[in-house]
Amino acid sequence: MAPTEIRDQLRREPFEPFRLHVTDGAHYDILHPETCMVGLRTTAVGVPASPESVLWDRLVQVDNLHITRIEPIPRPSPNSQTNGPPTD
Repeated sequence: MAPTEIRDQLRREPFEPFRLHVTDGAHYDILHPETCMVGLRTTAVGVPASPESVLWDRLVQVDNLHITRIEPIPRPSPNSQTNGPPTD
């Protein structure tokens, strides 16, 4: 994948989380733009210890030629969370 495609996804305003799929079947969720840095040949993906964290726990180098697609990760809407069955 062209590095500019990944960079453009990171720069979207407002930022929308996305998933990078790679040729070996793995995928990496980019939940914050601060956890991904794009280079000409590789992309560094910071893997956080928990989904809520902006700080990464470990770093993975992914060859841009092995990134097959970008898929949006929809954020749950505030109305989709319920505290039990609906009451009438």
